[in-house]
Amino acid sequence: MPKQLRAELVRQLGASLVQPPARSLDLCVAQGDAGKLVPPLVLHFGSGGGASSDVVVPPENYWAPVDDTTACMVVFSAAMPNATLPMNETTTVIGNFMQQNMHLLYDLGNGVLSFQPADCSAVR
Repeated sequence: MPKQLRAELVRQLGASLVQPPARSLDLCVAQGDAGKLVPPLVLHFGSGGGASSDVVVPPENYWAPVDDTTACMVVFSAAMPNATLPMNETTTVIGNFMQQNMHLLYDLGNGVLSFQPADCSAVR
């Protein structure tokens, strides 16, 4: 995950952080505290001099229960070589877990990506 994001979460969560149950995880809290203590994550998208947009990601879309007592942040940097992504700590994939209860529009013709909160449980 980006170093600035990690540092800010450590600052905000402080003593609420607990030991991760697995080496691959980094920031964790007691499962019951995740919804109360973890702040929303704001993703800022700029467009090279044009309009910009922010997407607010609720805690439940970037923190997940990993065992009976612990919830951990599930945002990871792209650390593996990939044909389309540069390998560095600033590239982060916005995966399906983070996209829960969101409608996404990819307008390739106009170069627009939009996010809209949605209640996906109501979609049939």
